[in-house]
Amino acid sequence: MEMAQQVPLDPHGRAENPPSNTANDDGTLQLCSDVAYRRLGIVNVVFFGSPGAGDRKWVLIDAGVMGTTGLITRAAEERFGAKSRPAAIVMTHGHFDHVGALEEISDLEGAWHSDWPSARRCAGKPRMVR
Repeated sequence: MEMAQQVPLDPHGRAENPPSNTANDDGTLQLCSDVAYRRLGIVNVVFFGSPGAGDRKWVLIDAGVMGTTGLITRAAEERFGAKSRPAAIVMTHGHFDHVGALEEISDLEGAWHSDWPSARRCAGKPRMVR
């Protein structure tokens, strides 16, 4: 099916280069005060929480592809504070490009994560929800 008409987007509504990104040293692009994302190759991971929120006061949405654990944890520490762990890791779906670092991050962080069967299959061994 072909799209008959594309919905126009106001240039100020785009996240690629808003003025708030100039101060971000963590590689994230800020969408609003408590939502930022980081592009990791073919996928985005989203950080939900106020900058400087601290340990267990923010949520990671999706876990990128395998090999991106360091990029995700460094961005999180820059945004939320040193050794700041997420309160939860929310998986939008279980495709490989969203669950690749899930097991490593949840083991490092000890964070609760949604335990979808497809996420378990893609991330490795079945695991208990924490």
